[in-house]
Amino acid sequence: MFAPGNIAGEIETRRKLSVFANNLVALLGLLVLGFPVTPATIRTTVASWALVAIATMQFGLRYLRPLVIEADNKQSFRGEI
Repeated sequence: MFAPGNIAGEIETRRKLSVFANNLVALLGLLVLGFPVTPATIRTTVASWALVAIATMQFGLRYLRPLVIEADNKQSFRGEI
C-alpha cells in the first residue's frame, strides 16, 4: 500500500475540501428551502394588507356614515340596504 510522503499536507487539504463542500451543501439547502418561502411570505403579507384595507373601508362606509331616515316609517337605518 502506498503512503504519500507528506501525509499531514494531504489530510489538511482534504479537511479544507470537506469544510468547503459542507458549506456549499448548507448554502444550497438554504436556497432550496428558502426560495419558495420568500415569495409566499411576500404574497401573504400583501394579501393581508389588502384585506385589512378593505375591512377598514367597509367599516367606515357602513358605520360612520350619517343616519338615513325614511319618510314612510320614520325608522333610522345605519348602513343597511
